[in-house]
Amino acid sequence: MGLKLIWAQTPDGVIGLDNDLPWRIPEDLARFRRLTSGHPVVMGRRTWESLPEIYRPLPGRDNVVLTHDRGYDAPGAVVATSLDDALAVVGDRDAWVIGGGTLYADALTHADTVEVTIVDRATVGDTFAPVLDERRWVQTAHEPAEGWYSSVTEGTRYRFITYGHRPQSQPAVDPRLQAPHAVRCDWGRAGARAVAAGSDRIAVVVDVLTFTTTVAAACAAGIEVAPFRWHDPRAAGYAERESAVLAGSRSTGGPSLSPGSVRASGLSRLVLPSPNGATTALTIAATGAEVVAGSIRNADAVARWCAARLATDPHLVVGVVPAGEGWPDGAFRPSVEDLWGAGAVIEALRRHGVTDRSVEAEAARQAWLAVADDPVGALRESASGRELSERGWADDVVAAADLDADGVAPVLVDGWFRGRTPEAAGAAGPGGGTVA
Repeated sequence: MGLKLIWAQTPDGVIGLDNDLPWRIPEDLARFRRLTSGHPVVMGRRTWESLPEIYRPLPGRDNVVLTHDRGYDAPGAVVATSLDDALAVVGDRDAWVIGGGTLYADALTHADTVEVTIVDRATVGDTFAPVLDERRWVQTAHEPAEGWYSSVTEGTRYRFITYGHRPQSQPAVDPRLQAPHAVRCDWGRAGARAVAAGSDRIAVVVDVLTFTTTVAAACAAGIEVAPFRWHDPRAAGYAERESAVLAGSRSTGGPSLSPGSVRASGLSRLVLPSPNGATTALTIAATGAEVVAGSIRNADAVARWCAARLATDPHLVVGVVPAGEGWPDGAFRPSVEDLWGAGAVIEALRRHGVTDRSVEAEAARQAWLAVADDPVGALRESASGRELSERGWADDVVAAADLDADGVAPVLVDGWFRGRTPEAAGAAGPGGGTVA
């Protein structure tokens, strides 16, 4: 039997939203039909229910639906209550796993081939593709050879990549992922999935102006913070269900992406959307990584927390991720203040004995050292700092430059950043430590 997985994802790893695809690419659907026709297809209950009724079961294929509900009825399909049962139904035939996210992750260890369509767009999602471990998986084919295809319907760009098991004769790690260094650094959500994705990673997300700076200030004040994607209409309902306050615009005077607006707010819980830092944190958390909000304000506390975690588990990797920003056309824009914030954390890691860092991490550290004598002046003169100041929020720029003003490491646990004391991190394990 050969088990194969197939999915479409954005560069950030999004594969679905509200149990549906956030795009329509008929060429990808045609390829899906061509590859899976004549073979069993294994899917989770939610994927089965997302199919239009006229396509349930998918024609020309034996459909196997995986659910823990022993009484579940899926007309025209075989119901299995465990992955082992589903594989037993498939027997020695080649089969395809077609979703969703949890099933992909569970089935990955059984698979010999993964077919991935990369969809070149940024979109909100609530379901993510698993991260392919570079020690096992390698690209074996991709098309087109260069550039992208363009869909005839929406004009969305896409490409196809095939992954297979890495031959023993090939290096066990991809040098682009900065392995085998313990401290790595790369930009944005795509970089985060390269250097900070997976259950063996600590992802330090840095968005100095101003998501992670606000999170640091809030957690130091005992406030729990739930990151939320920008312009996600579900944020208000989530805040209401969780007895939290939804952050608004700076101009309202209430809690917002301004560190000063939360420090003395008296809140206990805050839902904080942001276009870069929050989205990066959620994207990488979906891979199983431990996510920490890093900034200039809490660089030392974050470094001490990471060092304590590494002391208990030397196999962990720290991926420091400057979140960056976006241009109006959606293109990624590296922002120097996030590079400085990442470098401040990496320099603090050095002081606490974590010195095995990649060249990329060292470059971020050197960038920080170049401005460390006057971070306020540097931030004020940066493009993002000048933009914020001209909009009337110069105080936020000054607050973001206040080195080590906050003594907690905000760790994302069950969807909420909670302030953790670095001293207790090693004893408590992942997400551990006491609330400050």
